[in-house]
Amino acid sequence: MADRIYLSPPHRTGEELAFLQQALETNYLAPVGPDLDAFEAEVGHCMGLPLGPRRLVALNSGAAALHLALLLAGVQAGDVVLCPDFAFIASAAPVVQLGARVCAVDAEYATWNMDPDLAEAALIRLQREGRPARALLVVHGYGRPARMDRFLELARRYGLVLIEDAAESLAATVLGQHTGTLGDFGALSFNGNKLITTSGGGMLCCARSEDAERALALATMARDPGPFYTHSFLGYSYRLSNLLAALGRAQLAALPARLAQKARVLEGYRQRLAGVEGVSFLPEPDPAWGTSNHWLTCILFDEPGSARGHARREAVRLALEREHIEARVLWTPLHRQPALPGLAQAGLVEGGAVADDLFARGLALPSGTTLTEADQDRVCDILVAAARG
Repeated sequence: MADRIYLSPPHRTGEELAFLQQALETNYLAPVGPDLDAFEAEVGHCMGLPLGPRRLVALNSGAAALHLALLLAGVQAGDVVLCPDFAFIASAAPVVQLGARVCAVDAEYATWNMDPDLAEAALIRLQREGRPARALLVVHGYGRPARMDRFLELARRYGLVLIEDAAESLAATVLGQHTGTLGDFGALSFNGNKLITTSGGGMLCCARSEDAERALALATMARDPGPFYTHSFLGYSYRLSNLLAALGRAQLAALPARLAQKARVLEGYRQRLAGVEGVSFLPEPDPAWGTSNHWLTCILFDEPGSARGHARREAVRLALEREHIEARVLWTPLHRQPALPGLAQAGLVEGGAVADDLFARGLALPSGTTLTEADQDRVCDILVAAARG
């Protein structure tokens, strides 16, 4: 039996043990420690953030970062938050868990991210209906930046807090800045399938240092200053541990190499699938406008709305699975999630046809930075045979 090829497995640098050993030998097994501070500073340097007051808070997940961002944005029960319809449910889940309401906005084919024209249409309609949106949550899906020029303008015009979910787009850029640094808040993820990992972990980026300090307090159970265990408000146990931060520091040193490896994986697929009829890739941004981190290589089969495209996608996915190769369908639209019932009936879906189409015809291919040329040959040989069959 051939070895299983995974979608995007962790990739060790070889330095992890040294960083962890140092943390162990200095007895920094507690949640806080020097590696935690250093990891935040090093991520900030990679993201081009200026030195000075705190802007980053390392947390135990990207979902925790989104939750804190929404709290700091003042989102409360009954508020409406615009979210992309075509995204992993983790982006919308904290909105619902706060008792707020998701308005799912369709994607656009040009970026596969939230369509800014439809976002504006939703904002106008919600305002007319007497339930104006409180916040705008933009996801940079599959590592490809969203159209932040438009979303920044919409946030200013409608008085919205702008939250970037950059969980999939570490080191991607847009308008000369790293994703996650343009809005009021940005959420990063260091889950095991991302470019770098802390096993599980995330980070919140704040435009204002006072928000970062408030986030730090919330993430550490919000204990009041002083000798007593007094709490004026409730907090959470969201802080990343020092040991996992040490792991992240070892991983972070390899980020430039990981970006280059992800780009090579994409180019390898482009070359191998160039002659296959009806296969297209997630569009690349104009380099003058932004860059993708190419987290996952994603393809579509056939033209928009094609039933044949869905059939070919499923034939390829199942053929790969039979040969122990992990490939995954793209995100199930929010308006189709059983955990989010009644969005359409409540007038909280704007569009939806593009998200449905991407879900029906799209496939994420194995995109790990350990993927070999022989692995790609194996994947593509199976893919081409199944797609043509």
